[in-house]
Amino acid sequence: MSAKVEGAQLALFEAVAGAAAAQVGGTAPAGDLEGRLRGAISAAIRGAALSREEIAGRMAVELGAPVTVAQLNAWTAESKGGTHRFPASYLPAFCAAAGSVAPLALLVEAAGGWCATRTDRLRAERWGVEERKRDLKRQERMLDAAMENLR
Repeated sequence: MSAKVEGAQLALFEAVAGAAAAQVGGTAPAGDLEGRLRGAISAAIRGAALSREEIAGRMAVELGAPVTVAQLNAWTAESKGGTHRFPASYLPAFCAAAGSVAPLALLVEAAGGWCATRTDRLRAERWGVEERKRDLKRQERMLDAAMENLR
């Protein structure tokens, strides 16, 4: 891939980044990953079936370290963005407690990857099995036809 970025490519990237931010609840500019992460975490908390107290409690159990509601509030407060950053190592525990992979997906996508759930992965594997079955059926028909030609 060329180091030169074409204008159309950049515009497409910005459009995709904006759509991803909107999907995970971020309202900050596309370049503000920290703000977008805060927005995604806030949206995950709002959409969770658990209260902030329950999320903090589950995170504490998972991490083996204290996590308080005050910390969750500081990590999601726009006014404390520069001084209270969400620890990346806490993100898996947060996502499990809140029932949302959106904050993690935001970071993975910012790094150029794609985040999929276990269900997505299993569906993809199942699709692969179906493809292989179709290929084997095709091979079987070809072999049957070749055997018929030998008679």
